[in-house]
Amino acid sequence: MFFKVTGSGTIPNSIKKGARFWNNSEFNENLVPEIISMVSFTKRSTFKVDLDYRKIASNEIIVYDIELSEFIHRKVSVLKIHHKEPLLSESDILTIFNAFSKGNITDPKAREDHNRLLITHVSEKKTITSSTCLVCNKPVSDKVKAYCLSNDRFKGKIYCYDHQKIVQK
Repeated sequence: MFFKVTGSGTIPNSIKKGARFWNNSEFNENLVPEIISMVSFTKRSTFKVDLDYRKIASNEIIVYDIELSEFIHRKVSVLKIHHKEPLLSESDILTIFNAFSKGNITDPKAREDHNRLLITHVSEKKTITSSTCLVCNKPVSDKVKAYCLSNDRFKGKIYCYDHQKIVQK
């Protein structure tokens, strides 16, 4: 069984290319139903989700951080009952471990450079795609932006829904 960690970042090419388990379709077909996606939030967060995401039987689970260890323990216990034999052989586990170890950046300078590039790349994307209201600087959707730019009344300027009403006709 695998616990998939969801978050930002990329999978290094050495993991994508070098690990036979990613490319072996029989291996993937057998494993896909066993991949468990868990997202945890701090207890200070409030979220409303479908109750299926809170059930231990689900392979997509959303939990509070204080419940995470308990959910993992319960999930592992249930899966051990369902699967008498391990899903992965020792060599499969070793292959996965070696692929992640090879892709891991251990040099502090290289890791810092990598993180800086990721942050720069994300901020560039945000700069390119975000549009804001001329009056209040509130972000507007692409649909609102397109509407303002296509309407002569706004003279090529972008306004949020509230400030569109204020602009003279």
